[in-house]
Formats: sequence, C-alpha cells, structure tokens
Amino acid sequence: EALFSQLEFGIPAVAVPLTRLGAGFGRADHLALVAAGLRSPDEIFALSPDSLAARLPPALCARLERLRPA
Repeated sequence: EALFSQLEFGIPAVAVPLTRLGAGFGRADHLALVAAGLRSPDEIFALSPDSLAARLPPALCARLERLRPA
C-alpha cells in the first residue's frame, strides 16, 4: 500500500502518512510538509497555528487549519 501511494502521489516513503490528509493535497503539499520536518497529520496538528505559519506557505496553512480537529 505504501508503494502504491508513493507511485500515485510521486512522493518519498517518508511522506506516505501525509496522504491521510485526504483529497486536495498534492505532491507539492506533501513535499513542503516533509521539508518542514512534518511527517504525519498528528505531527502537523500538534503544532500551534502560529508554528505552522512560520514553517509553511499561507495557502497550505489555511487548508490544514480547516482540517484541524476541534
């Protein structure tokens, strides 16, 4: 399954857990998250919105914030 995700999204193995974010996140998004040191949705949402904003482009932050668990 991981290999399929790697091929489908064109991402490295370390980024495969990020595919759980769902539709609307593509290769560039996954690579930006990996470059920021984020490897899973849990790691993303453990950070405050301000911490995310310091690491990621504003448009990507906005899309992630819409998914943040309440």
